[in-house]
Amino acid sequence: MKPPRLRYAESLPRNAYRYLNIHDAIQNVIVAAVAGALVLWLVPEPWKTWLLIALPILVVLSLVIEMPFINRLVVRNTSYEVSPTEVCIRKGVLLTRDTVISAAQILNVSVVEGPLLRNLGLAKVQFTSISHVEPLGPVTLDDAHAIRNALLGAYAGASTEDAPAEVAEESSTVDA
Repeated sequence: MKPPRLRYAESLPRNAYRYLNIHDAIQNVIVAAVAGALVLWLVPEPWKTWLLIALPILVVLSLVIEMPFINRLVVRNTSYEVSPTEVCIRKGVLLTRDTVISAAQILNVSVVEGPLLRNLGLAKVQFTSISHVEPLGPVTLDDAHAIRNALLGAYAGASTEDAPAEVAEESSTVDA
């Protein structure tokens, strides 16, 4: 018997599925338009007709597979947990990826809102560390700001506690 899959306390909101579907539909239309223009411009005449017939079929196939199945799996199988000391993110179905970032390693937490995200009341959170940027989301806008404040608030609290000691050290070295 297999042990149950580890899931963190928080998961993506239901609105994230809608965002991913709209985002993928827009992306597929743009890619199809660019590919169609390239086919018209670069491909010789005997192949042009076949490729222009195949292109919409591929776009529809992509949307039929990606939107109802893949996006649903992405939303269901992404979970996260944020504490003042670390961020834990789990993504994936067949190949799962667990990411744990210590709050001490996080240089910045960005809340990213595009027009589509803003319209749906969502945002993406990006954790910037020395080695890479780890995205999370889309999550609700309130959750994104709560995550940012929890991590950066802990850091700001730690730096303000250290500040008087540094000022005292600087003033003693200046007097010497």
